[in-house]
Amino acid sequence: MLVVCSQARTFLAAMPPKPPVPLEQKFPNADKGALALLQKLIAFDPADRPSAAEALKDPYFAGLPSTTQVHRPLTASPCWLLNNIVIGCCPASACL
Repeated sequence: MLVVCSQARTFLAAMPPKPPVPLEQKFPNADKGALALLQKLIAFDPADRPSAAEALKDPYFAGLPSTTQVHRPLTASPCWLLNNIVIGCCPASACL
């Protein structure tokens, strides 16, 4: 990894080596697929990390609907409720 800032390079070079703690040890009950993806996402070098689009193609997300599927957004009601009481609205009969 190319670290442009000389102060950052000096700081990183001065850090003592530290063996990584396996994610399985930190999160023993986590899904193995989730941990495999997390391991990729937390790579120190940004060049080693997957993009968001690449991460969404990971097998961990295989059961989810396609990300290219377009969903119609929910339409907001023209009425405002406060404690289930209509306080501002279109014609009152439309909300009842």
